[in-house]
Amino acid sequence: MFAKKIHLTLIMILISLFTLLHANDVSSINTITGKVIDYETGEPLFGANIMVANTNLGAATNSAGEFFLTIDGRKDVQLIISMVGYQRIEEKVEVGSTYPKQMEFKLRPGIVEMGSIVVTGTNTPHLYSDVPVKTEIINRLSIERKYAVNFAEALNLQTGLLVDNECNNCNFTQVKILGFDGKYSQILIDGDPVVSSLGGVYGLEHYPREMIEQIEIVKGGGSSLYGAGAISGTVNLMTRRPSFNQTRIGYLGSSISGAFDQQLGAVAELVSNDGRTGAFIFGSTRNRNPYDRNNDGFTELGTLKQEAIGFNFYHRPSSTNEIKLSIHRIHEDRRGGSDLDKPIHESRIGEWTEHFKWGGKLAWSHNINNKFDYKINYSFSILNRDSYYGGLSENTPEGRLEALNYYGYSENPLHNGGIQANYRLDNHTIIAGFQFLRDELLDKSVSSEAYYIDEVFTNYGFYLQDEWSLDENKDLMFVYGLRVDKHSGLENAIVSPRINLKYELFDGMILRAGYTTGFKAPQIFDEDLHICGLEGEQKIIRNDPDLKEERSHSFSAG
Repeated sequence: MFAKKIHLTLIMILISLFTLLHANDVSSINTITGKVIDYETGEPLFGANIMVANTNLGAATNSAGEFFLTIDGRKDVQLIISMVGYQRIEEKVEVGSTYPKQMEFKLRPGIVEMGSIVVTGTNTPHLYSDVPVKTEIINRLSIERKYAVNFAEALNLQTGLLVDNECNNCNFTQVKILGFDGKYSQILIDGDPVVSSLGGVYGLEHYPREMIEQIEIVKGGGSSLYGAGAISGTVNLMTRRPSFNQTRIGYLGSSISGAFDQQLGAVAELVSNDGRTGAFIFGSTRNRNPYDRNNDGFTELGTLKQEAIGFNFYHRPSSTNEIKLSIHRIHEDRRGGSDLDKPIHESRIGEWTEHFKWGGKLAWSHNINNKFDYKINYSFSILNRDSYYGGLSENTPEGRLEALNYYGYSENPLHNGGIQANYRLDNHTIIAGFQFLRDELLDKSVSSEAYYIDEVFTNYGFYLQDEWSLDENKDLMFVYGLRVDKHSGLENAIVSPRINLKYELFDGMILRAGYTTGFKAPQIFDEDLHICGLEGEQKIIRNDPDLKEERSHSFSAG
């Protein structure tokens, strides 16, 4: 009931803002049209980004290299034109009746990372070359070139990360940053912490490549922006945003000694002629056969059946505001162990999970003027899981009855909401925000209610940050700030400070350094507990009320 009230309140706020701002839309609207081409070949560039500096306004080029950008009554704007694999360019334009609105830009080839826009390190958009916080990226082009089928395989492309297969039966994976176990890494979806401790166990393989636009990694403590969980680092999965009209269907297949792994995916994008409305739809299905390397009757890779479908939608009522909605549904059935031709409770060792996951986000952003903008968002993840961890210890009536005790069921609804305001004053960009998180976990074992986990955790966080550019070209920048969190599992509030420095010594040589902090509140659920079921025992897990948070202090330079 509490979560529903939050949901309803946020929706009403968004609707009110939408109505008010649409009714008071500026009357002075200008449209800049142009074309982006390759400097060397003159060919049009498909998917180049055009941004208005210090705003969230932007557009992308279509298959002909053309773009359409609506601007309000501003007289001067700074356009930033970029594309993955090209050097960015900037140009100041005067928006008015006498200025030629049809423009042409020529981009020179560069390294793959050039032209990418990142947000994770500061929670504000920056070009990859300008971001003051060291950020590593895996873009869609790299994912496609390496034939990664999902989030987990895409992360394998990045140096300094380790994606581990933690179990030969169920094959759950976790990402390790700076040598820490996966539970110390915070996983974000479009900047929101909606991947819980339960959802993160198999979640790395839940998100198909069709859903991913870019992955951003920031190593070290990240609690000064994102709250509890960011001890060793932050991984942000950015979902795809519709940019131009296209439809694509892809198939990936592989085989290990006759054990096939096949994935079929499709995407469709549709954008209106004026660029104000766009929709993106994706679908994916995957089927993996079991693989037994040494023919001992126990799988090294279990069976896997997965389907995912979802969409992203945006609409700009005017050039200064935007509403976004995204929804996805994921179903996965996986099983490993022995005796796959029998019911799971009749196998010698069996691990089986079936997930039904819903997730989504509703967001509103508004540029009041060149100096001030804000955004409001609500996101959620609802996970239901059936599971079995155990086996038939002895083929007797008692043994068969005992084997039935290892079925389980879990529910994990998670709700996240917040507001962030950005204010630009001379060389400063001041960011202030508030975030609320509610994480419910119900984990049941058939054998006895004594094994049930029924917990609700809440977290309130307020953060403040300043991006300070000491020169006009942003060669020298400081980012400093802090966040205060009050977690229901802790008695006292947690303060997480940070400071980062970026200094461009000369063109192509950038020095970045930083001190960041992270914390993790006590949690009950840990996937390592399923080993107890395989060993024929189940344990009651409860937290000591006097447990303290785990903390990290990270120093970086390079």
